[in-house]
Amino acid sequence: MARRTGKRHQILIYRLPLLIDRGDSCCRYSLPFYARFQVPSPRRVLSYSLVVVVTVVVVVVVVVVTVVVEVIVVVEVVVIVVVVVVVVVV
Repeated sequence: MARRTGKRHQILIYRLPLLIDRGDSCCRYSLPFYARFQVPSPRRVLSYSLVVVVTVVVVVVVVVVTVVVEVIVVVEVVVIVVVVVVVVVV
């Protein structure tokens, strides 16, 4: 929502307007909710970012480990099948 402040426009992200209709469409009031919608502090943003990064890293590590374990299991099965075929043929 853009508000005119002097000669320039300033975008206030933390002022979320609430439109209250009082029966007729001409009377609407914009009430800023400072208490509920505030810009988070840089420390909080950093902690949220850290949580997101750690979560992504953990998910990637779990996926990579799962894929590696599956590849190892498939290679073991192939080796066992080849050994059994060689023993039966020879």
